[in-house]
Amino acid sequence: MRYAENQYNENFKKYAVFLTYKENNILKVSCELSIPYSRLYKWRKDYSSQMSLILNKINGTTKVKE
Repeated sequence: MRYAENQYNENFKKYAVFLTYKENNILKVSCELSIPYSRLYKWRKDYSSQMSLILNKINGTTKVKE
């Protein structure tokens, strides 16, 4: 089954990516949210710079990790 890229809104995508960083496990999040692993991997790649900034704010650091 193919999924339409616009099936998920921007906030959901960012939340899903955030969970992959929080859990440090893309496959686990993929199963929990019923989203293909490859889709989460792509979103994580697309949002990596934004997530770095968010995670650094949460962790109280100012240095961006790439």
